[in-house]
Amino acid sequence: MDEKLNKMVERSKILVVDDVPRNVRILRDRLLHEGYQVLEAFNGVEALQKAKEEGPDLILLDIIMPHMDGYQVMERLKADNALRHIPIIVISAADQMDSVVRCIELGAEDYLCKPFNTAILQARLDSCLEKKKWNDQENSYLLQIEKSNEQLKQEIHERKRAEMELQEVNEKLEGRVTERTAELKNALQEVEELKNRLQEENIYLQQEIRLSHDFTEIISISDKFRKVLENVEQVAGTDATVLILGESGTGKELLARAIHSISARKSRSLVKVNCAVLPANLIESELFGHEKGAFTGAQGRRIGRFELADEGAPFSWMKLLSCLWSCRPSC
Repeated sequence: MDEKLNKMVERSKILVVDDVPRNVRILRDRLLHEGYQVLEAFNGVEALQKAKEEGPDLILLDIIMPHMDGYQVMERLKADNALRHIPIIVISAADQMDSVVRCIELGAEDYLCKPFNTAILQARLDSCLEKKKWNDQENSYLLQIEKSNEQLKQEIHERKRAEMELQEVNEKLEGRVTERTAELKNALQEVEELKNRLQEENIYLQQEIRLSHDFTEIISISDKFRKVLENVEQVAGTDATVLILGESGTGKELLARAIHSISARKSRSLVKVNCAVLPANLIESELFGHEKGAFTGAQGRRIGRFELADEGAPFSWMKLLSCLWSCRPSC
């Protein structure tokens, strides 16, 4: 034998099954001489037990045996998933064709009739063992491939789950970003509106500083005017609307400032409107404001004097403290 065959023979374990001890002994001696490991069984039940316990690489099986013949043994072996891969060579004195066909149908690898030629037996053994070797390698590869496929399926499943979780997180983040963006836009709009209002107040106050004198104190020795000042102190703490009448230059604006300076609204702006100098078509825009493009020449949004005096509470003009004066009695 060559080196490859020697290695195969050294590790090969053969189960010999025959109810005649002499036949078992002849096969055993021959196989031991060739370097095989030999197991012995003298009936079908013992053969099945040795097959399960020892796991032989090949079985030499007789057909004609009492209680359980070779056909039944093959049926049991091929029905067991753990044993069905073991190759079987039938050695029998029965040379009828129907017996050969039945054995092949039951899964036998070969069929030898007694008496048999030892050279032929050796060739069949080598062929079956080599075939089993390749089948075992193929099964091992298939198991490895199946295991790799299972691992790959698991990895794909984990990957899909991770992608779904990541997608859910992204959707939540996008939703939060959308909500935050809307909040920031609203805040920016409020800041812009406040900015525009502060700019309007700033412009107005700068104009007041430039156009007004310092009327923080009123000096008078007139008893009648002292009565007027007493009325100013009484009305300044109320929410009543005050109408100041008098000719031009008599101090109507000064009294309005005095009322404002000692009222609960002294921290707010005192907004003045001179209706006499306003054209009729601009009074509405001056008092209530306008949006960009509301009329010809309206190049931007303008805050009205009512809203300016009420700290951005449009239409709540009952809190407005304003001074209206005119050179004409009708105003």
